[in-house]
Amino acid sequence: MSDYIRPEDVGIFAGICKTSFEVVCTARFWFGLYRRYYKSVANMPEHLQPECLIRKYGLRANVIRALFHMYKPFIERIKPVTTFEEHPDSLIKHNCHLLWYIKKNRNFIFYFKMKQKNLNLLSHSNDKFEGPDLLSILDDVSANPEEHCRILEVTCAHFNHVPPVIGLTLTSVSLTLSSIPNFRYHRLQLGFGSGIILSSTCKGGADIATVILDPVINIRVLDWWHPLYPYYHNMKELIG
Repeated sequence: MSDYIRPEDVGIFAGICKTSFEVVCTARFWFGLYRRYYKSVANMPEHLQPECLIRKYGLRANVIRALFHMYKPFIERIKPVTTFEEHPDSLIKHNCHLLWYIKKNRNFIFYFKMKQKNLNLLSHSNDKFEGPDLLSILDDVSANPEEHCRILEVTCAHFNHVPPVIGLTLTSVSLTLSSIPNFRYHRLQLGFGSGIILSSTCKGGADIATVILDPVINIRVLDWWHPLYPYYHNMKELIG
């Protein structure tokens, strides 16, 4: 039955019962899904080609990334509709793990790697620690270091100084029209704080750092499976 599951129905199939969930956690399932929907496309990264996609480690994430290059329903999902496809306030309460920028043509592109907070960290604090088993790690089909991560990509017409915000939590977002030049672009203000909630009515005090990017030409929020999401395999292609 699992050999007939469409990529968009994998989540539904996995939720049917314990057995179907276990099937979705196997390498056989993901290798089969990849083979059924594989087709040669010009922009497919080398590490997602059949001759390279042979390891079990991180197989699920790599197959999903490949589908966004070659499976039409997934490709349609990520086609841009407007300049600002998703408002960056969807990243509020996410932690900033990395921050960098590149200069491309005449513009400066700022990248904020944001990660959703893990609210269950404390629940496992009393668990007995056991060292990792190397073989089980290499066979981990579901391994994905980018899980729960999203990239805020902001393209600016000029360079902007950004204070250190790595380790801080995004607490506020303001997107308004910029007066530079002649209200053609936008001004983005991001407030970062500790993220500590002192009470049900307190958001954790004043912001520790404020980032102002102006003028902003475009904003994108990229999930880890998006072809434009920068990670260790495709950084050279995106920067070039």
